[in-house]
Amino acid sequence: MMLKTTRGENFINTDQMRGIGAVWDKEQHHFEVVCTFADGSVETYAVFPREWERFRAAAESDPVIKAEPDYWLLSYLAETDEVDRWPVLAWRLDLQYGYHQVVTPASSGDPNEGHDDQSAVLCPNGRLTEPGNRSWDNETEWLQDMRNQAKAKKEKLPAA
Repeated sequence: MMLKTTRGENFINTDQMRGIGAVWDKEQHHFEVVCTFADGSVETYAVFPREWERFRAAAESDPVIKAEPDYWLLSYLAETDEVDRWPVLAWRLDLQYGYHQVVTPASSGDPNEGHDDQSAVLCPNGRLTEPGNRSWDNETEWLQDMRNQAKAKKEKLPAA
């Protein structure tokens, strides 16, 4: 999940942290959020009350389930015909809308991440799945499908 800060630091990716806590700053009327990152470093950011409450509500209501080893999020990069691979660390369940988010070391906090037509989850048994949509028997089959989709999209583009 992403937290927007008050001082222009953009967003804090809370999926990259070992710990997070907040203290109310009465004078400035915001929360001072203390973040402990995976490498042990600690940073403090100012966050508006509404943003902190949104984070707390989501953290309390959306369960996160640790992923078993050997699950990978694969994303096809049509421009270079390459595949990005990220280990799946967890699954965040959205109880309101009934879907899950794939949490990886590169997660942005976008709830649609890992749910596009160029990404799939590689399971330990070798099958790939686009959650809630389709699946492939193996990575070779998935990669060929991605290449075919990219070719079809390219052919639909008007000539320059």
